[in-house]
Parts: sequence; structure tokens; C-alpha cells
Amino acid sequence: MRILAARWGMQYMGKKLPETFVMDRRRFLYHWIVDPKMVTRVVAGELKGREVVIFDSSAPGRGNMRCTILAVRTMSNPFEADVTPWRVTQSKGWFALWRTGLLQIRWTMSIDEIENSLRRI
Repeated sequence: MRILAARWGMQYMGKKLPETFVMDRRRFLYHWIVDPKMVTRVVAGELKGREVVIFDSSAPGRGNMRCTILAVRTMSNPFEADVTPWRVTQSKGWFALWRTGLLQIRWTMSIDEIENSLRRI
């Protein structure tokens, strides 16, 4: 993620979400509650004039299950579609993209998947 951040002119922030990331974390991603204490590999920056935050999150009480979330602060959906295996949600001016797998389990995204999504923004 550090290399991804450098390649895209963003900042690797470790385990700290930017203060500007204000999505309603309780409704966010249906049953996937984003607990700031369970966030890792945070990358934040700007892309085409829009604030972007990428991070991994563990679900409280779900063991080692992890999900990569790519969020963009914008007034309209910057992602192409809301089709399997991708899902999009919106809250407080942020749109978030994540990948679902078998039985709607959330999965982490590969660096290639993240970069492909960034290119489409």
C-alpha cells in the first residue's frame, strides 16, 4: 500500500483515517461496521480534484475477515456500476466501493483491482 500511495501521489497513513472521512460508519456497508480501531493500511489523497481514502477493515467479532474499502468524496457516483462482485454505498457525501465474494462475504482488493478502480474515477 505504501508503493500504491507513492505511485498515485497519495499519503500512506497506517491505521489512521483522515478526519475528513465522515461516512456514517454504523450503516456503512450494511452489517460491516467500520470501527476506526479495526482499520489498517490507510491511504489518503486527492485524485482529479476529489478526496480519496482506501483502507482495510476487520469486522468486529468476525475473526480475521477483512475488507478493502475505496471511498471517494463526491456528489455523484464515480464508480461505473454496482454489480457483483462490486458494491457501492453512499453516505454524507462519500461513495464507497468494496468487493463481495461467496455468500456476500467481503474480501480485500488486490493492488491491481484498486488501481483499476482509481483509473475509472
